[in-house]
Amino acid sequence: MVLHTIEAHTAPHAGDRAETVSAEFASDTAAAVPREGSVATLRLRRKYYQHSYHDLQVFLSCPSRNKYPLWNGESFMKSYRITLSICCILLLVMGLLCAPAAARTVSAGSTIYVGEEGLDLTAIDPGIVRLVHYSDFTAGAADNMIDVPTANDFDLKAADVGGITGTYYAWSATGMIVPNAFILVKEPSATLDVVLNNSRSDSVDGKTVTRDTTLAFEIQNNVAGLYATPPIAFMNIEVTTPCGGTLTLFGGQNLYNIPIQTSTIYVGGISLADVDTGTYTAQAKWGHGTGLKGKGYDSNTVSFEVSADSLSLASSTGSVTPGQSFAVAVAGSPRTAYWLYVKDAGLTAESDYPLLAPGQPGVAPNVDLPAVEAANYTYTKAYVTTTADGSRMVQFNTGFATKNQTFTIKVVNPSDTSSYDEVQVQVGDDAVTTPTLDLASGWNFVSVPKRLADGNDNASAVFGDVDTAMHSIFRYDAATKLWSALDANSTIEPLNGYWVYANTSTAVDLIFASGGAATPPSKTLAAGWNAIGFSSTVPASAHDALFSVAAAWTNAIGWDADSQEYGLAIVNGGSGAYSDSRTMDPGQGYWLFMTEGGELAALTG
Repeated sequence: MVLHTIEAHTAPHAGDRAETVSAEFASDTAAAVPREGSVATLRLRRKYYQHSYHDLQVFLSCPSRNKYPLWNGESFMKSYRITLSICCILLLVMGLLCAPAAARTVSAGSTIYVGEEGLDLTAIDPGIVRLVHYSDFTAGAADNMIDVPTANDFDLKAADVGGITGTYYAWSATGMIVPNAFILVKEPSATLDVVLNNSRSDSVDGKTVTRDTTLAFEIQNNVAGLYATPPIAFMNIEVTTPCGGTLTLFGGQNLYNIPIQTSTIYVGGISLADVDTGTYTAQAKWGHGTGLKGKGYDSNTVSFEVSADSLSLASSTGSVTPGQSFAVAVAGSPRTAYWLYVKDAGLTAESDYPLLAPGQPGVAPNVDLPAVEAANYTYTKAYVTTTADGSRMVQFNTGFATKNQTFTIKVVNPSDTSSYDEVQVQVGDDAVTTPTLDLASGWNFVSVPKRLADGNDNASAVFGDVDTAMHSIFRYDAATKLWSALDANSTIEPLNGYWVYANTSTAVDLIFASGGAATPPSKTLAAGWNAIGFSSTVPASAHDALFSVAAAWTNAIGWDADSQEYGLAIVNGGSGAYSDSRTMDPGQGYWLFMTEGGELAALTG
């Protein structure tokens, strides 16, 4: 058995002095540090109080970018008497010597919370012996009674409450304490979210962020009866790292002993600059002082992924014919402005280039960029601002004057021009093969993105080669709430959703109508569920695709033909996984719920 010693300086707390803390741990090896995954026992002694010590356990996990361990919320400086090469160290305090919290005085009309301990109820009446809840107070019908064995040291146990919360009346040994002295009993709750620090309204729970993002944790709670100055209720936010370590100091912010004094608390300024890539989870847990710790009233768990790639660009297609549109997807930091432009190809007119579609949210064209290789025209360059999830879909249009050649689209971070990405898109009459609908084996919920050419726009022409295993092709009429089977001559139209069964995976060729003088398609929608189609050859956010019925739609649900199940709903004004910034895709059908009737306009002619 070999004894190792660490000595470090602790950072001073408010009103305290800095201390030197020595830690000893025993291991079965002479190595300076026990092997990864081992558990050692440490005895911490404070230099100024040689007889005061605590025993702790140390779990040694995988390497991390964190440069120092934590102990009870205190951060050690980076210098040790010996060098620790293993980071991500989780110190679990064993038998921590804590001063007992003073009993909370409860008066009549106050709120107490299930799980609280050491409550002083003598301010209601020193002789209180029972709390009684009535299902019908007027009739005197009681449905729960809680004994109070010690009025100045009362524990409110969940088993005694039995899920019956609300108004409880105080009784003494001789009867109800008048005038109807009562208290309110509630179950404590806390909700945790992780948000962008600058807005504090954009959640990144379940999303990916980059190292140049600054975050904040948001705790919402219902424990107004515990708000006090100085504080008496505290929570700790525990962050679990990708390698399994648990931290209460993260991104330069102390997440230990957060005072709960308002219904919404933010702990902001959390920098990700020096953290590892990977998925992090976090949970707010009740600390000492109220008795709520470890009783099942901790918050939900949130997660977010930290990515090393700070900026990327992807195209919806590698080639288009003149007159077609395409989209590029920018992925970077949330709520950040980037340069997006078509690189100069030495052409002499703006119409020679693919051009940004006007009126796109988050896209500001005709900007003055520094000396970069952008084509210098109004709609060949723009500032593009990402959404809360760090993405932005941007559409480019081509025309018959667009040159038949390959163009390079580039995105650049203005604050670090070494961070960029680019894609190439070929424009040409022979650049694109016939568009297709790809049907998976089983049921498919599909649509056509544009008008089909005459003679190629009926069910026989489109789906005649599909082995439907004798299944009909269906469409749904929202006005009558009836299904109908298509016949061979039924017209296949944009904005309609069709249910098609394929016995085997099949690619269906589509022949679009040529341009001409015709109004773009639209579809009348009824209140309730409507089967709609997506009306573009490039993806678009649900916010944009459904903008013509923005005041009336609530949910859009697509179908995953590969798994034969519905996908997660897109919610109008939703956030996170339900955000209406999620894309709708060409060829797909969707169920759309409307609170009232409306007219859905197509995105293309």
